[in-house]
Amino acid sequence: MKWARTKRIGAWAFKWGFPALLALGSASYGFKKGCIDPYKKGSPTHQIQPPPDGKIYSGSWVNHTPDRAHLLCFESKFGEKVDIAFRFQNFKELQSDKPFPVAEAEQVSDRGGSIFIALEPWKGKGGKSLLMDIVNGKYDKELTAYGKGAAAYDGPAFVAFAPGMNTGPEPWTKRPELFIQAHRRIHEKVSEYGRNITWVWNVNLGENIDQYYPGDKYVDWVALNFYHHKGEPISALRDQIAATIKQLKKHGKPLMIGRFGSSGTPAEKAEFFTEIMKHFKAWRIKGFIYFNFSETDGNGNFTSFMIQNDQAVKAYRQALGKLDLDGNIVTRDGEQKQLFSGFMPANCPVIEMTYWTGSNARQIEEIQSFINNRESYISSNRTPQVNNKLRLQAADAYRELARLTPLKKDKKAYRYKALRHLKKALKSPDKSLVYHPKIEYVREYFEIYLKICDLYLELGKERKALAWIKQAEKKLSNRWMVLAQNVSPDSVPGYKNRGRLTRAQAYERRELYHKARALYSKVDKWATAEQDTTSIPLWLGSWKSFEPTLFWRGEDKSKIRFIAVKARLGLMRIDLRKARSGPGTEPLERLLKRANRLFKWKELGKEKGGFMDLAFGSFIYAMHACMSLSNNDLAKAKKLFAEHLPWKTINRYSDLKEALGVEADISSESLDKWEIVLKGLLQPDIRIGGENTKAMLSILREFTDI
Repeated sequence: MKWARTKRIGAWAFKWGFPALLALGSASYGFKKGCIDPYKKGSPTHQIQPPPDGKIYSGSWVNHTPDRAHLLCFESKFGEKVDIAFRFQNFKELQSDKPFPVAEAEQVSDRGGSIFIALEPWKGKGGKSLLMDIVNGKYDKELTAYGKGAAAYDGPAFVAFAPGMNTGPEPWTKRPELFIQAHRRIHEKVSEYGRNITWVWNVNLGENIDQYYPGDKYVDWVALNFYHHKGEPISALRDQIAATIKQLKKHGKPLMIGRFGSSGTPAEKAEFFTEIMKHFKAWRIKGFIYFNFSETDGNGNFTSFMIQNDQAVKAYRQALGKLDLDGNIVTRDGEQKQLFSGFMPANCPVIEMTYWTGSNARQIEEIQSFINNRESYISSNRTPQVNNKLRLQAADAYRELARLTPLKKDKKAYRYKALRHLKKALKSPDKSLVYHPKIEYVREYFEIYLKICDLYLELGKERKALAWIKQAEKKLSNRWMVLAQNVSPDSVPGYKNRGRLTRAQAYERRELYHKARALYSKVDKWATAEQDTTSIPLWLGSWKSFEPTLFWRGEDKSKIRFIAVKARLGLMRIDLRKARSGPGTEPLERLLKRANRLFKWKELGKEKGGFMDLAFGSFIYAMHACMSLSNNDLAKAKKLFAEHLPWKTINRYSDLKEALGVEADISSESLDKWEIVLKGLLQPDIRIGGENTKAMLSILREFTDI
């Protein structure tokens, strides 16, 4: 009996005791390591309270994903701290591994501020309304995960569900009963864990807004959106705002401006800031968010609320100066972080404007279908040579997908998928391409290396790019003398200089401009020299120089000129930066001379070979140089632009003129070349390469007031 009982106790201990101890040990280890408790609930004491009487929270949209660098840039421009950082979010993001943007919220709250999330019930522009799906519980799992993410962050955060639901073209607007049901369900599911969230009921200007009110239990703050457009009378808008605010105050909740902005001329923007913001105190506004945003819709209509012109910047600064801004978010527990002191000069990063899918949706869908096709072929165990070609095709498709997709995290994911395919292809390059298999093998090998380096640059991994270029250069110098020593971009010097170009771009991104300039200069010198004399490749016989017309055939000349143009554009960018950081006009004058020489190369006027993007970049850099030389005097800038470029030569480039939509003689003195070029560059179907160049184009538009 005693032995049987001992056996039963031992069996029970083995079955339940050991797993329990193991679980306890794991939990203890997890808490020691700082793991998130999946059952943690956010603290209601972190909900946001109005600022002290007479004070106002100041906010803005600074970038699609708000971060410290963009916040500092905005603050250094306008001289006031951003208390509230605005951000859009749709339900596609809710289906990711981290639905609540914890990292972004922490970057804002660590500075004494709060994130403001506009949670929109669709998966991007062109998508259907998800209100009914939310009401029917289809997204309960995602909403619970969202609440857990907010609880893990456990700091202050505004969330406005379906802002502007009472007006607007979106499919989820103008449906009051369905909105109320969806709002209440979201509030209940998210608040089960995310009790630190401050819920905002956010309407647009309009009448009968009360039919959308979900109830006091579901609302902590109320907010109003309004916009001024070019040519609209500001006094009429002011009266509309006052009438809607009167309706909102009935609910007895703190009132904020959820989004406001002007897309008028610089003078209209200045008047808008002066005439509207002076009423904020009288209207008892407790916070506001300026919508510093611009976009081009699918029909090519451009709207810019961005404050860039000096007149508008000055007016906004003055309007902010007349308000008693609070500077730090206050929560229910009375905490008020005082972590912000002074303004740091910010090296402003490129603003990521894109949020909606827009007119690229169909193209993205087609590319994804192509990728699925290629990856299914790869998984069917074909020969290494076939698989290698399929991987290269898939990698190129992923890169194009990264260019088209609007969300930053999706861009990153696609680039890493392209890297995965390229690295696998690098292990087994196709050795059976043409008559000289070894030569083609080497060429493909280094082309893959260069693509990997470009992807690391796009991902912001400059050190990785430099390391891969170093590997490629080492292999090139040690083994691959089968390549031509001169003549083409596929030669030993060609690959070396293409590697230098990538290294220069990496150094430029790391702000090591002296190193970047030296490398760009070497590449430019090589590529220019290659157009004066050429040599026979090793396998064709002994070394001998020929006249350029004898040997330059087909694509090689264009490819080397392409490298030269990219190097010169790099030098032009550095000249612009140097001019902004120090006195003197020499860098700007040098930039304009480079632009003049570039446009004398006929390739810059042709659609073939990617030169058109470089021509557009040359125009944009030259226009910025003219702006700086003229101290932002538009008339002087236009005159300089007309004087420094070879318009008679440019007039012969039919492809370039067609791309810009120009039919007239562009060299005619009576034409405003600045306006013609800028309007051409702003066409919706024009492809401008590089986020930095796009941002510069946006500044030009604001400056010119088109």
